[in-house]
Amino acid sequence: MNDYVEMAKEALTRPSDFGWHGRDDMFESWGFTGVSWYPNGGGLDEVESILKQSNFICIKQFLEGKFPDSENIEEIGMNHWAAGNVDTLICKVINVDPPDKNNLDKDDISDEFKEIADIVVSLRDDYPIFNEEDFSERESQFHYECFVDNLPFEVDKTKADIIHGELIDSGFDVDYDGVHNDDIFIAAYAAGAEDHKNCGEEWKAWEFLNPSEVIKRYQNNWKNAGQMELINAA
Repeated sequence: MNDYVEMAKEALTRPSDFGWHGRDDMFESWGFTGVSWYPNGGGLDEVESILKQSNFICIKQFLEGKFPDSENIEEIGMNHWAAGNVDTLICKVINVDPPDKNNLDKDDISDEFKEIADIVVSLRDDYPIFNEEDFSERESQFHYECFVDNLPFEVDKTKADIIHGELIDSGFDVDYDGVHNDDIFIAAYAAGAEDHKNCGEEWKAWEFLNPSEVIKRYQNNWKNAGQMELINAA
């Protein structure tokens, strides 16, 4: 069982040299929860930042579902000199009036704070991801956006999803390994995603240097056309 009293005391302790201009009962009955994220990255690498964002949003949604009528949890925005903007959850820690943070008992602590304390300890000690599905979706979207941003100019970026799928079907781990431009050109050509409007001469030169890919696409087109004839005749 978590030591809610010690965690409550920590949440109610005002950091040194910390300017606070919010609610008057902060650090008396309200405190920080340790659930936060940095919209500008906060100096974290991309995946760590995505994890912080996912955990923050999903924990907030979970708490809203578990305590739908509660007024004991608030989201606030702050600015930190080193990390930049910070979105964080604060919570009413002591649920008795008047609050006495120097003589706390477990029964004085709000259910909301106990729930958040359990989540924070679990993320720290057991598994750092609160919602695996949400984190995976955000991470995949980030990697896909990086893939699109780094596509060579000779390909049609409006067909990036087709090129992406072609590479995955060919066995490339697009998200983590990175893909050489030569392989992107092959995938784009196979998917019909060349930018002929702006780079027609470049693609003519590429076809000249890669005749096997030209033959392969011709064969695939012929095969697909033959399949369509069979379907239409059925």
